[in-house]
Amino acid sequence: MSKFLSVIIPTYKRSDNLERAINSIINQTSNDFEIIVVDDNDSDSIYRKETEKVMSKYLKYDFIKYLKHIKNMNGATARNTGIKEAEGKFITFLDDDDEFTSDRIKSIKDEYEKEKFDFAVSGVVTKENGQVQKRNMPKIKKIRELQYDLLCLDSFFGTGSNIICKKEIVDSVNGFDVNFIRHQDFEFVIRCLDISKKLRVIPNYSVIKNNDDYLNVPSFEKMIKVKKMYLDKFSEKIKLYTKEMQNRIYHVNYYELLYNAYLKNDRVEIKKAIQLLKEYKIYNPFKRLLYFFKINVKKMKIVKSVRSKVFNK
Repeated sequence: MSKFLSVIIPTYKRSDNLERAINSIINQTSNDFEIIVVDDNDSDSIYRKETEKVMSKYLKYDFIKYLKHIKNMNGATARNTGIKEAEGKFITFLDDDDEFTSDRIKSIKDEYEKEKFDFAVSGVVTKENGQVQKRNMPKIKKIRELQYDLLCLDSFFGTGSNIICKKEIVDSVNGFDVNFIRHQDFEFVIRCLDISKKLRVIPNYSVIKNNDDYLNVPSFEKMIKVKKMYLDKFSEKIKLYTKEMQNRIYHVNYYELLYNAYLKNDRVEIKKAIQLLKEYKIYNPFKRLLYFFKINVKKMKIVKSVRSKVFNK
């Protein structure tokens, strides 16, 4: 018998967080779900062995599926692997370093029984080092406005762990585009929203996004490829917005390259990013200065977080 919700957890190099994520689902007040863990580690890696060790604790649960890739494929592919095996009416995802509150699945079901929907999100609590940094409750907007936010990299859903979509819609858009190493959540949701008739904001904070792990940012060359692919894919949609809105879309996307270069403190990439902004005639020295200060504040937070972890051990 199929479940109401399929929860897909792609995991890669973070077995130490995986158990927390799985347990946050097992401890739900509703049991109308299945869990699909997709191991995206190389089969001969230490990370595969560590993940298998964690998953051995859950072999007794018949509602948990453990799928393994032969080699690392990427997050989008891992999610698609889970989608193919999913049997739930709805699909949701959980990043292996995030977690759900115990009432999340019940609240989704209760809201669906009140008013049927195709796509839904809830509030998100962001934590760093176990401390709450912010709470975000999505605002109800028209689909075209939400897609504009996504094109501007302004995520109304906060994290990929907050996506709730009917499986028939996920199947109809053929899941995630595996060509994207970044923005895959944005790209996926934009296409789902094209055919979702009813959206719903579930009025509770039932996703916890943990910002304790700072993964490497892809190289400038890879990121510029992603940017161009992202903007080209939705070029016809972008043309439907006002000129001012179109300009903002391109500004936000290409200035992120400068932001990432500053984050890595890579002088070569900083120079490349500035040159690109000048080529597009959107370079602004004052905005560059603003990004420089924002990055230094972020770096101070990262150093503080790392020090806290070291001294708390």
